[in-house]
Amino acid sequence: MHTFGQRFSIVLLCVALCVGVAGSAAATPSSRSSDTYIRQIDDLSALWSFYKQTYIQNGRVVSLDENGITTSEGQGYAMLRAVWSNDRATFNIVWAWTKQHLQVRDDKLFAWKWKGTVLDRNSAADADTDIALALILAARRFDHPAFEQESLAIINSIWNQEMVHIGSRAYVTAGNWARDEDYATIHVAYLAPYAYDIFASVDSHHPWAHAIESSYAILHWLYDEEALPVPPELIYLDRHTGQLTVRHPVTGASSSFSYDAFPIFWRVALDAAWFRRSEGPLRQKMLEFFQREWKAHGVFVDRYSLKGLPLSSSEGLPLYATVHALAFQEQHGLARLLSENKLASLEAGALAGKRLPYYVQNWLWFGQAVTLSQARHYDEFLGFLRPFDVVGFSDHFPWELFAVTIMLYLIARWHPVLKFAFLICGLSLCLRYLHWRLFHTLNFMETGGLFISVALWAAELYAFSTVVLLCVQVGVGWRRQPVHPPESTQGFAPSVDIFIPIYSESCEILEKTLIGASAMEYGHTRIYVLDDSHRKEVCRLAERFGATYIEGPRQHAKAGNLNHALTQTNGELIVVFDTDHIPVTTFLMETVPFFTDPKMGFVQTPHHFYNQDIFQRALAAGPRIPNEQDLFNHAIQSGRQGWHGAFFVGSGAVFRRSAIAELNGFNLMSITEDIHTSQHLHARGWKSAFVDKNLAVGLTAENLASYIVQRRRWMLGCLQIFFKDNPLLCRGLSLRHRLGYFASLYYFFFPIARVVFWITPLYFLMFHLHPIFADVSILVAYLLPFMIVLPMISAALLPGWPRLMWSSLYEGPVSLPLFRSMFDLLLPKNLGFKVTPKGLLSEHRSFDWRSSASLAIATIITLAAIAKGLWEFWYFGIEKDAYFFNLSWASFNLLTLLVGLLIAWEKPQRRTEERILKPIRFELRTDNLCVQGTTHDVSLTGVSWCGAPPDPLPATMEIRLLDKIPFTCQVRLVYHDRLSGQGTRCGLVFLNLSEENRRLLLLNLYTDPATWREAHANRLRSSVLMASHLLIGLLKHFTPLRLRRRQIPRQWRLQITQVQIGERRHRVVLRDQSASGLGLLIFAKEIPLTTTWLVQDISGQKTPYRPIYRTRLCGMVPRVGLQALPSTSASQRPLAFGLMRQEP
Repeated sequence: MHTFGQRFSIVLLCVALCVGVAGSAAATPSSRSSDTYIRQIDDLSALWSFYKQTYIQNGRVVSLDENGITTSEGQGYAMLRAVWSNDRATFNIVWAWTKQHLQVRDDKLFAWKWKGTVLDRNSAADADTDIALALILAARRFDHPAFEQESLAIINSIWNQEMVHIGSRAYVTAGNWARDEDYATIHVAYLAPYAYDIFASVDSHHPWAHAIESSYAILHWLYDEEALPVPPELIYLDRHTGQLTVRHPVTGASSSFSYDAFPIFWRVALDAAWFRRSEGPLRQKMLEFFQREWKAHGVFVDRYSLKGLPLSSSEGLPLYATVHALAFQEQHGLARLLSENKLASLEAGALAGKRLPYYVQNWLWFGQAVTLSQARHYDEFLGFLRPFDVVGFSDHFPWELFAVTIMLYLIARWHPVLKFAFLICGLSLCLRYLHWRLFHTLNFMETGGLFISVALWAAELYAFSTVVLLCVQVGVGWRRQPVHPPESTQGFAPSVDIFIPIYSESCEILEKTLIGASAMEYGHTRIYVLDDSHRKEVCRLAERFGATYIEGPRQHAKAGNLNHALTQTNGELIVVFDTDHIPVTTFLMETVPFFTDPKMGFVQTPHHFYNQDIFQRALAAGPRIPNEQDLFNHAIQSGRQGWHGAFFVGSGAVFRRSAIAELNGFNLMSITEDIHTSQHLHARGWKSAFVDKNLAVGLTAENLASYIVQRRRWMLGCLQIFFKDNPLLCRGLSLRHRLGYFASLYYFFFPIARVVFWITPLYFLMFHLHPIFADVSILVAYLLPFMIVLPMISAALLPGWPRLMWSSLYEGPVSLPLFRSMFDLLLPKNLGFKVTPKGLLSEHRSFDWRSSASLAIATIITLAAIAKGLWEFWYFGIEKDAYFFNLSWASFNLLTLLVGLLIAWEKPQRRTEERILKPIRFELRTDNLCVQGTTHDVSLTGVSWCGAPPDPLPATMEIRLLDKIPFTCQVRLVYHDRLSGQGTRCGLVFLNLSEENRRLLLLNLYTDPATWREAHANRLRSSVLMASHLLIGLLKHFTPLRLRRRQIPRQWRLQITQVQIGERRHRVVLRDQSASGLGLLIFAKEIPLTTTWLVQDISGQKTPYRPIYRTRLCGMVPRVGLQALPSTSASQRPLAFGLMRQEP
């Protein structure tokens, strides 16, 4: 046990930790924010616009610095910039001019120089490479495959006309003219390994990997073997030996490092950005000279000797841009210095309209395009997310607070103080998100945008507030102890009236409840059947069980029926059971003692359901998956009990008559009289208690239509109270009671929030209206913690009752129908009390179109929006990150809608009685057989048990159930088979069950407290396991239902044998075998089912069999079932593979 001082110290420590972390999380983000990134993108666009207006004339790029000439290099640059700027119109006119005026050679390459006419028909390899690359990228970005086809001809000519092939190396020369030289000229800056990789993706006829290897081999030769600080503009290749030289072997000429060499740094940077080749050491060496030069002089000149000595005093302005691009990949410090001291002023001048040299304009833009991830090849996995601002995301993501929150969540169960600290951190993260959303992301710019964005924020606030109100309801308690009644005073035995109201329910359901009510262990009870349907059969049934029959007034629904009975009865306590709620024998013994407290107004017990709800049945969820009502009836109600806030939930409750009389009966204002009556009892000062034991069991809604009817009644009734008698304004309630009742009513606004979450992404996909104005990276930084932490808070508040993904499953399918029903609040005539249908049966799968019409319409709308969004995503190529975000959101919503439609595709409900998992010892007897065992499950019509003997069982037997009340009856064998993972299992149906035996069986099953005592003991307590069971259940939904009819268990064999069918023999696989037949896998095309089959056993003997069915295993392999023919006596017939029939 912790002392007060220890606990106080822990609280101070956790609060200090939370405050410190929250303070650090609120620190100002670094300079690289989303706004900066967006501004840089805008500046890049402005530079392109200025360049177009200044240098491009009808598709021709004019070099104003070189007497107005046009080069193929300039055309290639313009085409690349147009693609990366998403400017298809400019791309089209530049490409059209280039084809018409420069592609005049027979080989599809481009004349490199033009002014009025072609001045030089020779090609330049760098320009040809850039143009071919631009065409491929344009084909991808503009979805125009013809561009790629045009590029293939150029690529083929580059390979054949501009490359020298020596062994496995393919060297890119300066142009078509250099290929035929004895010492081929290579421009170092023309090497473009990134382009060759793209060429390889579209051209499978040439090994472009050789060109990539050769490009890097040249760079390694220059920097590693020659140890040059900077590369020369030109080098030479001996076509015969493959030897590279810096000086021309004949003329002795060599070049320096100048403008024509500058682009190599940008090209290596782009290759690193696109393909991340492991050439980091080489890139570091390429930057070493510039690091030293900057440190020594703070400038780069436009010409250096190959020893790194300056040969000019003029600055190399384009060099700053190309070196910066490479430094951005490898040396962020150098990149920052160049950006702040050189490039920023150059860019500012360009944006201000200052005339910069043509060459500087291009490389300034290309350098920024690489660093801003705008130079892309459009074939990346999720490539549209490459501009995602990782730095901005990191700056805005609350790393410290999030990490502490996760850590506290993992250890919150250790101590309430740790849970409290977790809640403080988690709620801080959520409030941080909501604050940012409200003050930084609302759409004030677009028509209707403010409504859309405020509606979304309100829905998010609703989601957060429901969790906060959950905290108010259940508190931060530590291992809540079960409630116990006060010490009973001697002789305390108040009289009890048991009310069972009925309207449209069947008499079979009522009969079970009457049997249970009659069996309760308490001496002073009277049972009343309150019939609002006025049926004679109900009256006769009540008289049969000694209950008093009272005709209801047919006014004010259930509440009116109860109030009418109050005027005709006089018991000190009143018990209310719904028609389908069967009490256990100890119900009154567990609840009545609480009324020794004179201020105890009512005692509520959980609603436990012995059938699966529609979601459990649709997803084949086992008993370990609790349903939605279990969460409320155990986790939330028991939490409210900690502050005496449990409320009446319509059934399974005991009231003090004087308390009800003080209110003049059950409240009639709302169709949910239960919670409204509780609210006013608490307001009058009466206490309540919640006994967290399953003391009454009932039926939950059995199909989607009845589930919607039930939820609609609850929702409309609670909203009636919310608007007409809001608990926040109810006099007499304590603050926590006010907030607790408010939370229960407020929950039923969830259809509005769900509809908002569904429709919001559709606004963007259908009408391009932005619900949130924020960069996606920053949005994710704020949203991700909110989405992760909010469910964690719910899980921490309700330990042992995880609902990961299941809450969405339960709310999703009914949100749209309930949203429409909300408008019934404006039409009082539509607010009538509708009883939840129970005891429904169906023989086949059916689709409930009426209940799911709104789901189907929403699904169609969502599909249309997704289809439109996908088309715009690929066709326009703008705001791809925003499209991806909204498409993902809409796709998740679509999945939820489809799951709802699966629920509407209902499985058949053939069972007239539900099976109850209860182990009961039994004996099976015939003349020569006695089998003892324990049941797996029992119903009022039969039993099943696992571990049945593998030998055949007689068709009829006598069973004696050795339960609390033993009895004997006849049973018939229904199935006897081996089940996967369960061994041999047997099912038996009761024959001619007498009325008395049926009553005894019902008492054993339903009214025995031991049946329900451990109903939730083995439930799943892991969120991950709950989510995985949901996903597995979705797959199980498509598994066809199979009735078990096999009465002789099978044994697996899996061995090869032969079968003779007529005159033909086939090799088959013996899959399984029983005492009366075989299951075979046969691979024949024709499988006759009218001929006797002779199956050969291990001794070579052939036994005749008759085929009785044919199916396909996994939809592919034919499977045939054979039944043995009575060719010999049953007692002597040897079975085919070592089994011998044994007579009892």
